[in-house]
Amino acid sequence: MCDIYGFGYISSSEVITDSTGLSMTIYYPNIAGYIGSEDNIDIDFTIGISGNTSVDDVDQQINLDISGNINIELDAAFFTF
Repeated sequence: MCDIYGFGYISSSEVITDSTGLSMTIYYPNIAGYIGSEDNIDIDFTIGISGNTSVDDVDQQINLDISGNINIELDAAFFTF
């Protein structure tokens, strides 16, 4: 699925690389502009190393549950503390 709705972004300031070379970052979902009716959306990522054609890109898909309200407090039917 193409990200035509802008379902979030990859952090450019929170990139972590460990001593083995494993690199990680954080994906922040944002569904505020979505007007569809699906409860789940597949988000496709293609991960690669820019400028290095000797390493194949990797495709990864996550499923984003978008059921309910984007303001989680509006989905609470009962709350006590």
